[in-house]
Formats: sequence, C-alpha cells, structure tokens
Amino acid sequence: MASAVKIVIEAKDKTKKGLMAPIKSLKDLNKAVDDLKPAFKALALAGTAAFAAIAKSSVDAVMDMIRVKNAMFVATGSAAGVAKGMSMVREMSDRLGVSLLDTAKGYSKIAAAAKGTALEGQASVDILEGISQAASALSLTGDETAGVLKALEQMISKGKVTSDELSEQLGDRLPGALRIAGRAMGMTTMKLRK
Repeated sequence: MASAVKIVIEAKDKTKKGLMAPIKSLKDLNKAVDDLKPAFKALALAGTAAFAAIAKSSVDAVMDMIRVKNAMFVATGSAAGVAKGMSMVREMSDRLGVSLLDTAKGYSKIAAAAKGTALEGQASVDILEGISQAASALSLTGDETAGVLKALEQMISKGKVTSDELSEQLGDRLPGALRIAGRAMGMTTMKLRK
C-alpha cells in the first residue's frame, strides 16, 4: 500500500508540475506581450502620423492644382482654355519628364503675363516648351526651373527685355540664356549686350 501511495504522490507531483508549466508559459507570454505594448503604441502613433502627413500632402497637392487652374482661367478666359492648357502641360510634362505641377504653374503665369501681347497664345506655349526642354536637358531642379520661369514672367510683364535682365536674371538661372536669346533674335551676344 505504501508503494501505491508513493505512486499516487509522485503522479500528483508530476501532474502538478505538468499543469504548472503551461501556466508559467502563459505568464511569460503575457509579460512578453506587456513588454511589447509600448512598441505597438509607438508603431500605431507613427502610422497615424504617417497617414496624417500623406493626407496633408494630398490636400496640399489638390489645393495647388486648384490654384493653378484658377490662374489658367484668368489667363485664358474660359474653362475650355483651362482644359486645353492642362492637356498641353500634362503632355509636355510627361514627354519631358518634368513636374506637372511646376509646368502648369509656369504656363499659367507666362500665359497671364503674355495676355494682350504678341506672346499670347502659341508663343507662350513655345516659350514654356523651350524652357522645359532646357530644364530637362540641364537637369534643373523644380526650384531652378521655377526661377527661370519667374524671370521670364517678369520680363514679359514689363513688356521690355533688357540685356541686363537676360544676362543677370535669366543667365544666372539658365546657362547659355544670353546666347540662346541672341541666336533667336539673329544677333551676337556682344551686340545684344549693347
């Protein structure tokens, strides 16, 4: 009988140890999960912040495009003009690998400056095309290209181009601008500077 009691006691001890092992494992698992909670919270916050940043960028891009279309409407005077202008700048930016938004901004400003001048219409498109091609070939950044377009916009708005503006404003932003302008006007750069 003593050996039967001993067997029962040993079986009870082994059963207790066997039952306690999963409970200890569960406690360890709970502790591990508790230890990971701050990391999960940080990850959730980072995900939320990333989503908010993406949403803000999307809203900003839409607002930029609305501003560009409004400026194009002022420059062209019609919704059809806006549609034609957007189609043209989309095709141009795709073909040249330049930013659609920057190209659309540039076109809307040059078209507005050229309104009522000899540069209105196709001439404005040709100017934008030439600048965009040069910007692409020279690997100008969006800001550098915007600077070139801004200089041209200012010259067109004034209705008069001086050699100083060509060499300083435009030449500083677009290498060879004075030479290109001189060739387009059938003049040497030396004659153009006078």
